[in-house]
This record gives sequence, structure tokens and C-alpha cells, in this order.
Amino acid sequence: MDISEKRSGAGKVKRRLDRQLSGLGFKRTKPTFWTRPNALTIEFVHLHLYTFAASFRVHCGTRTWDDPFEAIALNGPSSDGAPGSGFSFDTSESSQQECAELISAYVHSQELWFIDQRGQLDGAQSGARAALEQPFSAKVSQENQARTEILLGLKR
Repeated sequence: MDISEKRSGAGKVKRRLDRQLSGLGFKRTKPTFWTRPNALTIEFVHLHLYTFAASFRVHCGTRTWDDPFEAIALNGPSSDGAPGSGFSFDTSESSQQECAELISAYVHSQELWFIDQRGQLDGAQSGARAALEQPFSAKVSQENQARTEILLGLKR
């Protein structure tokens, strides 16, 4: 498969994945990011297209709205070495559809991780919770929030 076929196939996989991840509340906000914002954080899914194959790696993560980090930290589960993580495709529609379905199933299998992350915030001590809620107080770091919006393609 040449590079143009690979890019075209990857685009078709991602378009199919748009519909499937929308059922979990994720929306594509950048070419390789799907996000699910909530009050304190943004949950995200990131696809990495390998250079050496027509295949993807999937990363899940979360980011607080007021995170000062200059890049998106891939801080959650990754499909590297996970059972059933062969997210490969070829030029056929059936292969691209299967790839999107497998990626969607992987993301769905990580839903407990996302729930656990939210639960940790809900159960946080009042001081830590107040710090996390700070983006919505008068002390918000507009610079950090703007960075988060840009990095994940969001606008609040």
C-alpha cells in the first residue's frame, strides 16, 4: 500500500470511528483526537497512525481544563500490547470498517478507566477538589485554559 492509499484508508477509518465514538459521547475535535468534556476535565482518545504500517495505536487520557502542561500528556491506557489491539486496515471498505469497530470496542473497554478517573475527582478531598474547580472561579488561569482548548480543538 502506498502512502496516499494509507492516508486515504486512515481517513476513512477515522470517519467511521466518528459515528461509533459519538455513541460514547466523544466528538472529533482534531484530526486524531476525540474528546468528551465535562465540568473538571476533558477525556480524550488519540489515534496514532504508524509510519511503518497501515495500523493505529490508541491512547486514552484526561486533562484538567486548567492544566499548565505545554502538550497533551498521553496519561492513560494505550493499546500497545493489549489483546485484540491489531488495529490494521487495507484498501477495502470491510477492512476499514472492521478497524473502526475494533478501535471503538477498545475505547469502550476503557470506559471503566474513565469512570475511575472521574470517581477519583468526585472523591477528592475538599482542598484538592477546590483546586480542580479553580478554572471556574475568579482565579482561573485563562492562559492555561486557552492552551487546553487549542491543544484539544475545543472552544467553551
